[in-house]
Amino acid sequence: ILLLRMPARYASATSLLVMSINMAVAGLGRIPQFAAGLDVDWLVVALFTAGSALGSIGGETAGRRIPDRIATILFGVLLLAVAAGTLASDLL
Repeated sequence: ILLLRMPARYASATSLLVMSINMAVAGLGRIPQFAAGLDVDWLVVALFTAGSALGSIGGETAGRRIPDRIATILFGVLLLAVAAGTLASDLL
């Protein structure tokens, strides 16, 4: 965001696209396990899918109302929180 002077909404949209591609590839990589009888809790899959869809709709609505400067700060705070959580998880 800072180096390329990219608006936060483009950065977060790009991040979501990359995560979606990553999830699709990971899902394709699991096809042999599904074929071998991997047990999937479809209720959990449905809840995550519904939550993602609702979050996407809510994020789109909020993104149109939040100024780019505030969105950049919020995006940075979110990234720091995820990094701190990942570090804490690895250390514990």
